Amino acid sequence: MKKSLIVLFMFLGLISVNAQIKDPIIVKLNCASIDYNPKILSSPNPKSIHPEWKESEVGTSWSFFSTKKIDNKDGVFLFGNLISPRGGVIAKGCYIIYSEWECSK
Repeated sequence: MKKSLIVLFMFLGLISVNAQIKDPIIVKLNCASIDYNPKILSSPNPKSIHPEWKESEVGTSWSFFSTKKIDNKDGVFLFGNLISPRGGVIAKGCYIIYSEWECSK
């Protein structure tokens, strides 16, 4: 009986932990920078500037192709690839701040 109760409490504990974790939402968006100098991030945190983009020179002609939307305590972020004005992928697997870009499906 004691074993059954312990297993039950462990199971209930796992359910409550999993319910608190937010999974990223899968989205496919094409985005264009609103301003001249949006942040390119290495994680979904506004302070985690990508090492290769500390002095971002991303202008309004650059694009971002998003595959995931992350909503956390620091804001709303998109995960995807940064595309140059010529159409080439410049940075794979980076994050942007959603409010700095205008996006459409």
